[in-house]
Amino acid sequence: MPAGSIVGGYLDYQGRRFVDRFDANAYLPFCEPWKPGSAARPRFAQEAFGGIRARLNFVGISSDWLFPPASVREFAYTIRAAGVQAEYREMDSDHGHDAFLAEQAALASLLA
Repeated sequence: MPAGSIVGGYLDYQGRRFVDRFDANAYLPFCEPWKPGSAARPRFAQEAFGGIRARLNFVGISSDWLFPPASVREFAYTIRAAGVQAEYREMDSDHGHDAFLAEQAALASLLA
């Protein structure tokens, strides 16, 4: 039996088990504070992130579809509004989400 079939069978089995064990609706309350314009967001952000004492740097990548720069920027501002030292920078790249791997020197320069 080819290895791909074993892996595929395992993933199918685990997927069926997951659906039987978890109700996706249970995650809805956790998503509410992150909806645009949610009145719960500032309170949630303060409770969730207000205790962070580290200085954080967020980097948005211009061509990243997985974590678009606007989302990363908004998250950085939300964290900052909770009283955390946070900065946002943007990296211009054609490598999408993998830019942090493909252009390590540019990322290091941006963060220096």
